[in-house]
Amino acid sequence: MLGYGVYQTPADVAEHVTTHAIKSGYRHVDSATVYRNEEPSAKGMLAAGIQREQLFYTSKVPPKSINYNDAKKCVDESLRKTGLGYIDLYLLHAPYGGKEGRLGAWKALVEAVKDGKVRSIGVSNYGVHHLDELEQWQKVCPVHRNLIQLSDLANLNRTATILSRSRWQTQRESNRTPPLARTPRHRLLVRIALRSPRSLLPARPRDAQRRPAPRTHSEETQ
Repeated sequence: MLGYGVYQTPADVAEHVTTHAIKSGYRHVDSATVYRNEEPSAKGMLAAGIQREQLFYTSKVPPKSINYNDAKKCVDESLRKTGLGYIDLYLLHAPYGGKEGRLGAWKALVEAVKDGKVRSIGVSNYGVHHLDELEQWQKVCPVHRNLIQLSDLANLNRTATILSRSRWQTQRESNRTPPLARTPRHRLLVRIALRSPRSLLPARPRDAQRRPAPRTHSEETQ
């Protein structure tokens, strides 16, 4: 599924460029509360004329709302703004709020899944100890997604270690920047984290099912 990120896409153009992206072959729109474009990006996605069941929409609980009550409100607000009926994937945007806040926000997402508001849940920018914390809280750990930046190469090898021995998945976020793996060590870390563990997502866009989500707010660069 080809994903389209709307980070830094102005709200007044989000609807138009998202419609163009879906018509061009994208099927996944990656938004967030802090992007302030949930409503127009979802509207643009639906305006392309593709059946809802063939589309995938992601949003995220903002860092300031990483606690139980605020996370629940975020999910409801996203549903109201987007009019989608359900959100395909909802993430905790960053590991803020302290341990109690993080686990409370996660509990709110779990309840949103049970209530049919959200189909899948996950975390974003989590480090190894954050994943350990969450795994310990869950007696049964389903497969969720951890969205990390490839620029965080310093922690990539440690992240790969915990991911390879658990059932977490990693989704790469593309920034349309020059390749970061310029040294042999960096290239090795990228191979370890993105290709070796079977639980990780494929590293290259041509791999089936899951791909990076490029970001742009211009039709010419889609």
